[in-house]
Amino acid sequence: MNYKESGLKSFEALSVVLILLLSLYPLYSLISHYTGGDQVAYNLLYERFASVSNARELFSVAQSTVSSYEIVSPVVLWLGSYLGIDKNLYITVLNLILLSLLVISMRCLGASWLIVLLLIFNFYLIVLFTGTERLKIAFIFALLATFGGRKFRLLMSLISILAHFQMIILLAGLFMFFNAETYLRSIKDVLASWKLDRNIVIGVFSILLICFVILFVPGLMEGLINKGTGYFRYDGFNPSEFIQFFVLAVSFIIARGAKVGFKTLVFILFFFVVIGLLGGERVNMIFFSATLFVLLAEKKLVMTRVYSWPFILVLFYLAVKSVGFVNNIYLYGNGFYRG
Repeated sequence: MNYKESGLKSFEALSVVLILLLSLYPLYSLISHYTGGDQVAYNLLYERFASVSNARELFSVAQSTVSSYEIVSPVVLWLGSYLGIDKNLYITVLNLILLSLLVISMRCLGASWLIVLLLIFNFYLIVLFTGTERLKIAFIFALLATFGGRKFRLLMSLISILAHFQMIILLAGLFMFFNAETYLRSIKDVLASWKLDRNIVIGVFSILLICFVILFVPGLMEGLINKGTGYFRYDGFNPSEFIQFFVLAVSFIIARGAKVGFKTLVFILFFFVVIGLLGGERVNMIFFSATLFVLLAEKKLVMTRVYSWPFILVLFYLAVKSVGFVNNIYLYGNGFYRG
């Protein structure tokens, strides 16, 4: 989207720099102590990348080590290893890039500093900082997509998907929300007069472009199939996942004025179906990201607005939830440790 008066003032820019400086050591410390969980595989991947000599070997190593069939994130991680940069330092730099883009985009969208502060300590963001290298890289490009025009957004969105396939869920959900009513009207117009709306043409072209990339880039189709079958093997119905989804959905609806329109219904039902199919842990993170972006884009997340407070309370809860996660990192080397 194009930000209205999005240029940061001097005070804003200095504030962002200060946040990054204050975050440098904590971020480095977190990733240095996170030695368990997915980081075992990612540390091994980074070591193996140091001896990779060609693209074929690069993607083969990524597939065998972390089951990655993406294109972008392995290249980004290989670059740091190839340059001989310490992994913890390199990931810290990526985390700082993610944090800076998040803060700048949130402020440009009109988020108050309290909202920004709650997001910095948000459980899902801490997870991105520590245990999900590929998803972190994907979110960096997704945030870049919020700056610039339509072509730039499309390019960054595509790169984001190629960094982690789960971004298809986020971008598809946002696309449905912002275009559902337009498409409904366009379909009615097409049925009535057979005239095509410009947005429908762009939407169909975007879908065809993504399908073309998936079909003709070597390994992508196989990767999607393998990832999909892997996610379908999750442990089944988990009440807590749906409770988290329900709380997020209700607070989102209230923040939008307690009105459930067509696009809101499509948006929520889409994520509900995805959670039912793939499980809720990662999808709830993506659903939270989507709801947050929508509320900020629509100027619905305002401290002085009563309807905003249920969602703001969710932000407080997620900030508190991160304390236990961080504690587990320092005690056990794994934020998701269960004794």
